[in-house]
Amino acid sequence: MTHLLKGTPFADATDAQKTAFARSYLGRLVSRIIREEGLYLREWKIEKITEAAGEAYDAAAARADLEAQASTKPIVVFSFVDCPWCVEAKRLLETHYDGEYAVVDLEPLGPRGKALRAAVAADSGRTSMPAVYVRGAPVGGFTDGAPAGPGLLALHQKGDLLGR
Repeated sequence: MTHLLKGTPFADATDAQKTAFARSYLGRLVSRIIREEGLYLREWKIEKITEAAGEAYDAAAARADLEAQASTKPIVVFSFVDCPWCVEAKRLLETHYDGEYAVVDLEPLGPRGKALRAAVAADSGRTSMPAVYVRGAPVGGFTDGAPAGPGLLALHQKGDLLGR
């Protein structure tokens, strides 16, 4: 199972183009569709992501890896490098939370990245990226968080991300 933009020309767009898309009407619409899709197809998608992790997938080992990664900094973002909402999440953190976050780009990690993605999906109930963890707990993605939480942007805008 690959993600929405994998293999499309958009995957090679610049970060500025990805950001412009994420902020556009169409980007907001796609984000809403992904959120709604997650509500209806969550269990099936988690199953497919787990299958994509391969036969050697060890749920306990992947969970331990997730917990170790999610505790490296107060904010940890599991990401795809070509995801517009991941780019937006990294930009927000870079601007407001310098030194307080870590990014784990899953694709370069190969099978380990697939195992981590499966562990994130099982832990958070979410299959889209980014997956944001604050103090080791899932809070959702960039623009939404169901069922894990309100999402990174909402927490930041309310001043509830790291208490500011």
